[in-house]
Amino acid sequence: MIRLRTVLTLLLSGILAGNLGADPKNPKPDCVGGCATVQRAQPTLENSSVRSLLDRYRNACDTDRDDLLDQLVFHWESVSLFLAESAGNEISQPELRFLRQEVERDRVRVRIAVRNEEGRHLVHLDRVVPIGIKQHLHAENPDGTTRPIASFTAERVALDRIWFRL
Repeated sequence: MIRLRTVLTLLLSGILAGNLGADPKNPKPDCVGGCATVQRAQPTLENSSVRSLLDRYRNACDTDRDDLLDQLVFHWESVSLFLAESAGNEISQPELRFLRQEVERDRVRVRIAVRNEEGRHLVHLDRVVPIGIKQHLHAENPDGTTRPIASFTAERVALDRIWFRL
């Protein structure tokens, strides 16, 4: 029996902006059931809490701003709605442009590769997926055997961090 040593590589190629138009209530017919149809409970913030975070961000010293920016990005859905409805007077225009750009990033590129000890690809997956929506992706499998399924949800938890729930 030949023992294969496999390497699993998961790379994030950056957080991307744009709307993929995915419908979490209508999974694909070949999708694995169960948790695929249950979406995460994103903690929502009231407008007063978003305004308070923006006020604290505007008045914070540089060392505290990173943590506050991470909190604003973590609550991107509430912050995005608030910014769409408000005039944006809580922070300066350059900061407002930057924050809007960051909260609008709603996709991430996921790359998964499984190789044998000779470096030959056994499984390959390279997709751009929406943040916060459960994914069941069929990886490409060059030898024609049963294709593995990658099941996960990508969550943006800070400005420069993505968390994967596998």
